[in-house]
Amino acid sequence: YGGYNYDDSEELGGDLFAGATPGRLRIAKFQDTCILLDCPIFRSRLTTLRLVSCAVWQSVDEMMNTLAGLPTLEHFLWTMQEEVPLQLDEGDLVLTEPRSVRLPNLKTLELQDEIMIPLSIFTCLDIPLSASVLIHGLFENILWRPAIDATLVRLNETLGSYLPTALRADGFTRLTLTEFAN
Repeated sequence: YGGYNYDDSEELGGDLFAGATPGRLRIAKFQDTCILLDCPIFRSRLTTLRLVSCAVWQSVDEMMNTLAGLPTLEHFLWTMQEEVPLQLDEGDLVLTEPRSVRLPNLKTLELQDEIMIPLSIFTCLDIPLSASVLIHGLFENILWRPAIDATLVRLNETLGSYLPTALRADGFTRLTLTEFAN
């Protein structure tokens, strides 16, 4: 489902599918859409959730509560653009414990937003070593030295904790860090 712009699109809420959980729904792809947390898709046994420029969560903790209820998820893509009316704030405190949201079946994870937000999300997830992870970190708002230093510390805390695991014999089979383009 893809709305054309947020003013014309309707919110997808608890009344979607007449409020019933779509038991056979496994793949959900949305773009430029407002999705309320009571939407029945979040109660389905999704294997794929693709959200491109969708307004859904007001905090990383809300996102983690939703993802914790989707243990069958194999593919999660979440990308944001400035035009989305509901944005996560990188300054908000995240109460979810690191690696506390288990997604045991996850194969691919792709996140895009201001760099601190994907890092906060990634920190909360407990995913298999076999998962492919792509973080598109936008650095546009990091212009002054204290923000740069804080970002480097956060990158080290988030990704650095995975390096010992990645370098073990049974660790990640592929680890790629690349500069975000576009």
